Amino acid sequence: MNLTVMFQSNGGLTSARNSGISQSQGEWILPLDADDTISSGFLSRSYDIISQLDRKKNNTIIISDLNGFVEDTKVEGLKQTLMSWPIPAWDRKVITKKNLLHCSALYKKDLWSSIGGYDNSLWFGWEDWDYWLRLDRSLPQGLDIHVVKDELFNYRMKPGMHSFCKDNNQLCFSMFMTLHPNEYSIEDVLRAHKTIGMEGDKIMLPLLRVAKHYPNLPYVHLWLGLVHEYSKSTKDIDQARQEYDKSIELSSTSDGGEWQPLILRSLADRGSKRFIHSKLDIAAQFTKQPSLIQPMKNVYGDIF
Repeated sequence: MNLTVMFQSNGGLTSARNSGISQSQGEWILPLDADDTISSGFLSRSYDIISQLDRKKNNTIIISDLNGFVEDTKVEGLKQTLMSWPIPAWDRKVITKKNLLHCSALYKKDLWSSIGGYDNSLWFGWEDWDYWLRLDRSLPQGLDIHVVKDELFNYRMKPGMHSFCKDNNQLCFSMFMTLHPNEYSIEDVLRAHKTIGMEGDKIMLPLLRVAKHYPNLPYVHLWLGLVHEYSKSTKDIDQARQEYDKSIELSSTSDGGEWQPLILRSLADRGSKRFIHSKLDIAAQFTKQPSLIQPMKNVYGDIF
């Protein structure tokens, strides 16, 4: 078996996947985390699907149903099934509301390259959901999902897995919405900003760790700005403005979300003398993007 083993500092799951995929030489990629397993039958059945495809197609995803298991702590090698997840029908509208695919699906490396890989911003999880959504939206025709209808992917479940978003679902979903502002209403995104800020004490430390490891992630700085602006324990408007400025500097116009740090930097001055000048910046943004006007008034009142 031809294996390449890589060593790197711990940058999180997304970083490990991106590093491995970047060094791979094959046309197709199948991510498999170290504590999960996949049946060899998945590969043979995937090959049968691939052999029937137009080789020029670049939007194919092949995936099997999921078996969630735990290992018996008393009997070595004995596994107990805790859950089954039959992969649901793909729906481009539903994917904004919930994830429809697990992590271990087969896809072409070119797909991964086309969107820059997995996003290191998602320290709280949901990196697969984000990845599938971005892939689908990057293709005019969307993803073409082929499901092998057997539980060939074995997902190891452990106590406490993904517990942060189970306990703080609305907070996680608020961060997720800011990453995909074109998928949700402007008013929902504005309300998400407030949720992130008001619950920010829960995420300050992990955000600081991510920002130290990955200083060029615009949304991490956006979230830090919200935490500094709203936090009861660490409220610091000047620091919030600096984080928003950093987010503006790093933001891409490709995701449609560059208005977020611009507006938030101006709103941070509410209640201060600086807001007289900041309102001019908001007015300029309103001229550029009139669709912001009514949602802003709905969320913040007629202060503009």
